Amino acid sequence: MVDLTTFRPSAWINASVVGDENQYSCIISDTGTAEFERDDGKKEVKLIVHFEGDDRALVLNKGNEQVLRELYGSVNTEEWHGKPIGVRNEPTQQMDGSIKGGVKLRRV
Repeated sequence: MVDLTTFRPSAWINASVVGDENQYSCIISDTGTAEFERDDGKKEVKLIVHFEGDDRALVLNKGNEQVLRELYGSVNTEEWHGKPIGVRNEPTQQMDGSIKGGVKLRRV
């Protein structure tokens, strides 16, 4: 059997990367942006977060962005660097009207 998460590793942290563990404690090492192409062909820039010890990044959805702003009291993402955050897979999260796994950020 071939594990596709290791055979074709992603540059992005997603629910399959996080797995079914309760929660991981991570330290934010960097923030930035990445450009993505939407289904309609238009470009969209999204905020991303890197964690210590991992080359991949998490693309922030609006909910996770709000969690970080509320936890650390700043809209300046550089002030999030060095801060701890809990990362977990929440498989009941609704995305695009279906039930899938989703990465959620939580207070540690």
